[in-house]
Amino acid sequence: MAKANLDRVAIPVGGGGGAYSCLEYLKKTRMKISEIHLVAISDDVKKYNKQSSRAKATARIERQEAALKRCLTYCNKEGLKCKPAKIIASIPNDGKSSSERIASEVCKYAMDNDIGTVATGSRKLSGLKRWVVGSIGQLIHRDCTKCHYIQVRHD
Repeated sequence: MAKANLDRVAIPVGGGGGAYSCLEYLKKTRMKISEIHLVAISDDVKKYNKQSSRAKATARIERQEAALKRCLTYCNKEGLKCKPAKIIASIPNDGKSSSERIASEVCKYAMDNDIGTVATGSRKLSGLKRWVVGSIGQLIHRDCTKCHYIQVRHD
């Protein structure tokens, strides 16, 4: 693999405001960025056996799509070159937690697309909540050793 381009940024898009906060931060700091990849990793709804699990996964995907739309609107308004990328993954998979699987998919996407920086949002969770809920940002920071990492606080 060639040396990663630091001016290409990947931002995982969940259902919250973390990705939007990352875009605001990148715009505010005036970093020289040629391309922003908004990476939305979704559950494969067909893999769920229970109707209630499929309904929850569908609701997460809807929140994620709304967040992605908000981010793309911001990019267009601010003149940022953003590219949406949707990845369907079986989450959880391979005995990994959902957070570990999502972090793994983001790292794989960054390596496959010559991304030099990954930016994530952080919700200010305490130690115990972070341990229970998981921090995708921490896992990306730990596992994406070929990329620079930026974590942006948001509410």
